[in-house]
Amino acid sequence: MKKNAFHILALDDEPTILDLYRRVFRVVPAGMHFDLTCCAGAKEAVETVRRFKLEGRPFSVAFLDILMPHGPDGVWAAEEIRKMDPGMGIVMVTGDTNASMDEIERRVQPPDRLFYLEKPFNTKEIRQFSQALSARWEAERELASIHGRLETMVAERTTALAAANENLRTEAENRREMEKTLRISQENFRSMILGNPDGIVIFDLEQNVRFINPAAEEIFQRKAEEVVGTPLGYPMVEGGRTELDILRPGGSLMVVEMRVTRTRWEGGKAYLASLRDISEHNRIKESLKESLEVLENSMTRTVEAMARTLETRDPYTAGHQHRVASLSRAIGEEMGLPDDQIFGIHMAALVHDIGKISIPAEFLTKPGRLSKAEMEMIRCHPQDGYDILKDIPFPWPIARFVVQHQERMDGSGYPLGLSGKEINMEARIIAVADVVEAMASDRPYRPALGLKIALGEISKNSGKFYDPQVVDVCVKLFEEERFALPSTARELSI
Repeated sequence: MKKNAFHILALDDEPTILDLYRRVFRVVPAGMHFDLTCCAGAKEAVETVRRFKLEGRPFSVAFLDILMPHGPDGVWAAEEIRKMDPGMGIVMVTGDTNASMDEIERRVQPPDRLFYLEKPFNTKEIRQFSQALSARWEAERELASIHGRLETMVAERTTALAAANENLRTEAENRREMEKTLRISQENFRSMILGNPDGIVIFDLEQNVRFINPAAEEIFQRKAEEVVGTPLGYPMVEGGRTELDILRPGGSLMVVEMRVTRTRWEGGKAYLASLRDISEHNRIKESLKESLEVLENSMTRTVEAMARTLETRDPYTAGHQHRVASLSRAIGEEMGLPDDQIFGIHMAALVHDIGKISIPAEFLTKPGRLSKAEMEMIRCHPQDGYDILKDIPFPWPIARFVVQHQERMDGSGYPLGLSGKEINMEARIIAVADVVEAMASDRPYRPALGLKIALGEISKNSGKFYDPQVVDVCVKLFEEERFALPSTARELSI
């Protein structure tokens, strides 16, 4: 079987008909690959569909003979298959013109996914059904996957975007409702695409238009007779998606998504372009982006307020967290980290000492050396910070970065004694920035040691206490005078 082939099921009790199916699928147009499975009985067909689905190889189309002399008939098979896989295209095949279509559609729901083919059929009809229904089946699966990813992304960001997420789901439901109105005629491929809600344009290898359906006429706001025989006029990417801006008569603009596949038309090679209006979809995406920016700005201001709340208790370290955040961000940018990761580092650095809010203010401002008991209480602040932040649904594991910022590469840090790669890169960056800022600034128990001594400390212990890559980048920023520690928090911008 070729890679990415569509699985096709054929059910018929006549060996000659099954042989005909096999001959049909030996040769298919370029770009379309099919894997045919033949069954002689309805029960065998149902079990085959169940097994393939469990193995992750679902069928896209099933051709089912209605009349089966031995055992259940094809209508029973269609009922059972529909229960297992509502998305599969089913084509009922019969030579009996007296078959009750109303009864079949009552039993096999929904009827708009049920098609009919009379015997004797020709190979062109089988190929056209297989190509069209498989393409539709694949498109619906891709659409469902896209919607799933979008919903997951929105849920992870914040519940505040639930309303926008509902708009996306509503759009998806509306699109599915439009697709349900599609009726595929049993006569031929042309009558099937005439009712397609998406614009369909068929053009030859020279990109001259050969056919457009009514939906395409509406998109271009031009009648078929005005378009057929003229060049397509838009870039074509076979097998991929292209976003086009359609300028229509009167000056209105419509944004459409075009997908192009190879097909055959009136005996010759051709291309089929499917056009879908995505103007509203793009508008919702832009609205989501704007809402996310507002939310991120609010989150930043909230975190900044938390940092300032702590610093009001300790005038000696006022601005410490902001300066550590500024340096951490500069290190992350110099290391070439993604923007989202850099933003998470900045947020964590702004509150890396938030645990000190549980420490008595006189300990923080004590001018002399701390006692052993007082030092032990100070050493609890990473864990206390973790406990404060762990239940806040940040887009990043902020609490984990905070609890690790006093860990050291050789395992000598606290509170968990982590080492090497057990420590998140974000925490390793904050650790270096924290040490440099602390040594370069005044403290209650000593004046500032100076930037030179601070850089010497991290360089001397590079690889032992601190991540070597982070140390190298930090030293480089200061030596090349591409970063300077602000003297107050007011000199920083978030």
